[in-house]
Amino acid sequence: RNAVSMRFSEDTGRLYENLVFLHLSRTAKEVYYLKDVVECDFLVRWDNGTMKAIQVCAGWNPEIKARELKGLLAAMERFRLKEGWIVTEDHEGEERAGRRAIHCMPLWKFLLGLDKK
Repeated sequence: RNAVSMRFSEDTGRLYENLVFLHLSRTAKEVYYLKDVVECDFLVRWDNGTMKAIQVCAGWNPEIKARELKGLLAAMERFRLKEGWIVTEDHEGEERAGRRAIHCMPLWKFLLGLDKK
């Protein structure tokens, strides 16, 4: 897309979101976007009825982390989810927010299906 467009910025975050959406649309039963006071990139329902909240971002710094966690935690609270995922360019780890677990993983691992627990 960037090679043939007249855009001068890479807009990597949107490209990552598109990749995650395409992956989810092939593997999940339903894929939603949540826009309330804050946003959550994807709410996914699987065939077995379970749900997953997912945020996608290219970078990872304190400002991005705060923004992504805010949207993810709001979605997790609204739908009573105990786990959430943040897909990043290269950050990997796990965070706790009270009783909730936040799994951070690189895009390549997510696309390989390594987010399944």
